[in-house]
Amino acid sequence: MKKIAVPADSGRSCASLRPRHLCIHAHREGRYKSEALLDEAAVLTCMSYVDLNPIRAGICDTPEESDFTSIQQRIRQWQHTQPQTKSNKAKSAPKENPNPVSLMRLVKQSQDPHRNAIGYTTKDYLELVDWAGRAIRDDKRGAIPNTIPPILERLKLNPKTYLAFVGKQSFHLPEKKRQPHNNALGSVEHLKMLATQLGQKFICGLGDARRLYVVDA
Repeated sequence: MKKIAVPADSGRSCASLRPRHLCIHAHREGRYKSEALLDEAAVLTCMSYVDLNPIRAGICDTPEESDFTSIQQRIRQWQHTQPQTKSNKAKSAPKENPNPVSLMRLVKQSQDPHRNAIGYTTKDYLELVDWAGRAIRDDKRGAIPNTIPPILERLKLNPKTYLAFVGKQSFHLPEKKRQPHNNALGSVEHLKMLATQLGQKFICGLGDARRLYVVDA
């Protein structure tokens, strides 16, 4: 989306406004774009990228310390389901979000009939984010931690490329250096299927897909 048109008078519908009533925010142009997520791996990769924002920014060292975030809310909800130990009870209660939002459930597909169910548990996802967060915080300079969470193998994601993706500091590069915007994120197979559905012979993102996803031998 190259431009965001905002009605100057929010009390009137966009259809009733004349061109002079619409203002273009120049500082937003080109910064906000949509990208289709075609499979579970793409969804969880982008989720973890967003959840790791506070760690990349140096605001906190661990996901559970990132106040008022969805990953912190998932961690606390998961902790409430675990048996309490003496050490846990001795700790002071952390700050609670006064307005928690309803998050998408992360459970096995057999436990969620929704057609868009992710199929991976909260524990799987928390292990993934914790592993990536430690690598980013410790600044491994391209090294991959020895203990790779099993969910990466099940998602068929390349650990090194995944860490490079979620460890990016910013996409705000000078315009002339920006890469073409991807239409979607997903495996090569899913991208080709999308191109066929759109009636296109080519679709952006194939190079990223080949680097991010592990191809079966």
